[in-house]
Amino acid sequence: MLIKNLATLAGVMAIGVGFAAPANAISFIGETTQNMDGSIDISTGGDAVSDTGLENFFGLSDGTLNSLLPLPGGSGVNATEGSAFSEQFEVSVGDILSFDWEWNSNEDPGTTLFSDFAFGVISSDVEVLASTIDNVNGDTGTFSWVSTIDGLVTFGAGAVDVTDSIFDSVFTVSNLEKTEVPEPSAVLALVTVAGLAAASRRKVKSASSDS
Repeated sequence: MLIKNLATLAGVMAIGVGFAAPANAISFIGETTQNMDGSIDISTGGDAVSDTGLENFFGLSDGTLNSLLPLPGGSGVNATEGSAFSEQFEVSVGDILSFDWEWNSNEDPGTTLFSDFAFGVISSDVEVLASTIDNVNGDTGTFSWVSTIDGLVTFGAGAVDVTDSIFDSVFTVSNLEKTEVPEPSAVLALVTVAGLAAASRRKVKSASSDS
């Protein structure tokens, strides 16, 4: 099983105004490429690993990926292989984790038998983000999550081949970031500063009028 660990090339943490955040260690499994602009290509080809390997990578129960995309009639798919990345973030209530994505596949759009798909992961919660059933090449979107807890969470995404391992799909993730909610004390400080500045301007204006 191929797992690589390295740091993000760049990240942005927004707290009122944005500023560069320290790089977080990202883990990769399978056929993944981190580009110079920080985007990540997740392919179902090349060094892709088994669906079991992906489930172990995220700490998911066996069979989770097969059950994510119900087919007509209620049956699940047969996920065969894929790739993924994950990153851990320390979050507080109200913080937002997000990334933009783009979907491209060599499978025929609308196919259900070979319904390759991509998914997003927040710790043990998994959500399908794109698939050959619902998406065509070049489709884009945003995956975001608002924290209801304080602590460490795993945030990531993956893409899998379904039924075959011949025609590949690529899920590209970009603008991976964490947006923090300012502490109440910080907000109060900003309001106080703004109020003092406004009062100062009023005093100056009043003094000018009196003269």
